[in-house]
Amino acid sequence: MKDANAASRRGKFIVEGKEPIRLLLDSNLSIHSLYLKPTIYNTLKPDIVARFKKDQDKRFPIYISTSSVMATVAGYLTARGSFACGIRPMERNEEWLYQHVLKTPTSDSSSSVSCSSSSSSSSSTTTTTPSTAESHTWKRNFRLLAVDGCNNTANLGSLVRSGTALGIDAILISQDCCDPWYRQCVRVSMGHIFRTPVVRVVNLAQTLMTLQLECGLRTWGAVIDKDVHRMKIMNATEVGHRWCGIVGNEDKGMSTEVRDVCQRQGGKHGGLCRIDMASDVDSMSITVAAGIFLNGLCEREER
Repeated sequence: MKDANAASRRGKFIVEGKEPIRLLLDSNLSIHSLYLKPTIYNTLKPDIVARFKKDQDKRFPIYISTSSVMATVAGYLTARGSFACGIRPMERNEEWLYQHVLKTPTSDSSSSVSCSSSSSSSSSTTTTTPSTAESHTWKRNFRLLAVDGCNNTANLGSLVRSGTALGIDAILISQDCCDPWYRQCVRVSMGHIFRTPVVRVVNLAQTLMTLQLECGLRTWGAVIDKDVHRMKIMNATEVGHRWCGIVGNEDKGMSTEVRDVCQRQGGKHGGLCRIDMASDVDSMSITVAAGIFLNGLCEREER
């Protein structure tokens, strides 16, 4: 447990705390095992039973021990008295995002007609065979958060928690973002990483551009520039009904490529906006700024 990267090397993640474990049990993510104090086990027992009923073929071991034994096994004293080990959802990529989050399945029924004729008769037989093919269409409304280059796991966990609280449908992270399944990130998210999918994309700028072109996604990047759109004067037509709020690296901000994608959508200031602050303050922490920024977009979105 002291080796924070051991789980990631095995394709797993570690969860600490009763409430995050409760959210894990309620999710569709695969669970490897639980390690609990007796009192925590009794508290979580209804959730464990519900999970076993839902996934009868995917049961997992549960280990029970005292706090002192748990501290010896974990390698440090923990006041939470509860650990879980889960399996990382490796299937989450752009295609998974489109099919499972941003689109909805539709059934396209059609009929195929075949005709057969007999040489001994002028009559013909017509057979109608229905065929059903499933296709997907973009959802009418969705909200995204994109994180470009965040290198602090506590900050990323806080962004996940804020995004979930504000109804974000998915969080996109760039290739150079830190690990969203790192123990600290999972802990700071308070388990909400199990509720809001986090998808690492190959090229964040390209993914955003593709969504702009294919479904009319409006991309809004949070910056501190003085000459860009002020959030408080934005309206619903500008925000749109499919939008993505973007925050950048804690030090350098958004990459040039992602910034250029935001500005592609036109308008006087493109897709960049800033939060009004006191004149003698030039910025605020990424986690606080993101909460204000996303709430502002939610309040102004087109419905």
